[in-house]
Amino acid sequence: MNKFIIILIFTIAVLSANAQHSREIAEGLAREAKKAYQQGDNKTTERLCLEAIDVDSTFVNPYLMLMNIYYSYGYYKETEFYVKKLIRNNPDDYVEIYYVLANIVIQDKRYEEAIANLEKYFSYPTDQLKSAQLAKKLLLDAEFAKEAIKNPVPFAPENLGDAVNSEYDEYLPSLSVDGQMLVTTVQVPKTYEAWGEKPYQEDFFISYLNNGIWSTAQGMAEINTLQNEGAQAISPDGKFLYFTACNRQDGLGECDLYYSEWTGVKWSTPQNLGAPVNSPYWDSQPSISSDGKSLYFASTRDPQSDKPNLYVSTKTSSGRWGIPEKLPIGINTDFAEQFPFIHSDNKTLYFGSNGLPSFGGFDLYMVQKQENGEWGEVKNLGYPINTENNELSLIVNSFGDQAYFASNRDGGYGKQDIYKFELYENARPDMVSYLKGIVYDAETNEPLIADFELIDIAKDEKIIVAKSDSKGKFLVALPSGIDYALNVAKNGYLFYSESFLMKDNENKEPFLLDVPLKKVKVGETVVLKNIFFETDSYVLKEGSISELKTLLGFMNTNPKLNIEISGHTDNVGSKTHNQELSLNRAKSVFDYLVKNNISENRLSFVGYADDQPIDSNETEKGRANNRRTEFKIVE
Repeated sequence: MNKFIIILIFTIAVLSANAQHSREIAEGLAREAKKAYQQGDNKTTERLCLEAIDVDSTFVNPYLMLMNIYYSYGYYKETEFYVKKLIRNNPDDYVEIYYVLANIVIQDKRYEEAIANLEKYFSYPTDQLKSAQLAKKLLLDAEFAKEAIKNPVPFAPENLGDAVNSEYDEYLPSLSVDGQMLVTTVQVPKTYEAWGEKPYQEDFFISYLNNGIWSTAQGMAEINTLQNEGAQAISPDGKFLYFTACNRQDGLGECDLYYSEWTGVKWSTPQNLGAPVNSPYWDSQPSISSDGKSLYFASTRDPQSDKPNLYVSTKTSSGRWGIPEKLPIGINTDFAEQFPFIHSDNKTLYFGSNGLPSFGGFDLYMVQKQENGEWGEVKNLGYPINTENNELSLIVNSFGDQAYFASNRDGGYGKQDIYKFELYENARPDMVSYLKGIVYDAETNEPLIADFELIDIAKDEKIIVAKSDSKGKFLVALPSGIDYALNVAKNGYLFYSESFLMKDNENKEPFLLDVPLKKVKVGETVVLKNIFFETDSYVLKEGSISELKTLLGFMNTNPKLNIEISGHTDNVGSKTHNQELSLNRAKSVFDYLVKNNISENRLSFVGYADDQPIDSNETEKGRANNRRTEFKIVE
């Protein structure tokens, strides 16, 4: 409920109609009660107010003080009792009291009664309605909740267990795209306690999923300090941790966003993201998109409001974060929006708000970005995911079928614990698969730090540009509906290419791929897996451009190398036809390189028809593998 109500209950002006003796006595008692209240003596305040009511049951001030005391302690039944008594004694003199009563009864899920009181409130002249804006919102909440509770959604939360959860508060989970790395914010006891400070601090703990079992959560020593670190987001590839820290020496405002990078061995020293992401205001609760190009967060930087709203900053072509843009009206409201979570599909956003139709406090919502870049309709996640309590945040796994959140419900291990539940169909994002593997030297098996690019074949657009870590590991999200080209490269090595055609196929199985890189030397070959031709044609398809550019870049980086470009077919068709087709396909690649200023003296092309198969011609998959274009270093 709103603090405004407490103030309202205590400050409604009261005029005495009659200066009778009983009123004078009641007023004296009320004055003494007010003094006791100001001194924090609620017990004396309660006693004096009850005495004043016994002397004059029509005197309003003691009712208001009693309501204020009971409300502040969460004694809603007692508050309701005196609100209704005041209404019975003065049904038309205190219009705001109907709004107060609606706020109280909605806590008990008495939505019809709340609606009736708000309708009574709005029946009075407009100039008497001091809380009209708040009352309109409350009426929307009551009408929404009345219907939503009649149509519950599936919800069966399951505790993640004592490896993740403890006697302390665990909350704000974040998850890597493969679902095997879980980071939580945990309130742990302080090692020291300065005067006036809280006895706990926020730290990060990390756990790993092995064979379906979570490892015991461990503190992230390189990031945790004696100060608070919280509201974190692990990047889908598990390489970056974005988080919130407040009142630090390098901070730009009240709270700032920071990041740390996983090197393969340890987490780097956290760095402030700086301006323009951070501001002189409160900036918190980050969520990073799977391509690493969009950072969503909550901020109070809007000078027109003291409430947090949601913003997004997008990386520029130079790799810098751009000026944050406030998400549009419909997502943001005049109230508060917090804890954004952008799913790995890069278009489904989950967040908490108390400004949209809800159960009376903060509820959880989802919204999806449309093909034209505009955001669609915001949807409440429904009951009993949302309740009369505050629900602030959740995250959803890459496949979209499991959600994770924090709760202090009965049966936990301590205070707040991390739970998961199966997310019902209509609240799911698009399914996202992932690519995971290791880059290593093909001869020595030593892991390699290598550059890799994930490219949208249709758009010839680089979606992700990154590196494998010091152990050669990489993890990449693969949102469905896109055909991808993968190129992995390192100086002194031949590049490696692969394709993942997912435009018309929602593949829920992950791609596990080890990438052996061959050193540049005579005789080594590379299969150009992203060179595409129409069936029985040697005309290059548009989707081949990214691979051709990669080959062109390789030739320019290695100006002394000469290569043979070869075409290969399966064994379907005549030898003569296959020979001609394979030769012409190789020549198409040759022609592209020559057109782009690679000397003909460095190039040759040949067609091998079906003479050099690399797979069986007895299956369609095998024949597809045999239909390929390669290049070989010849000197």
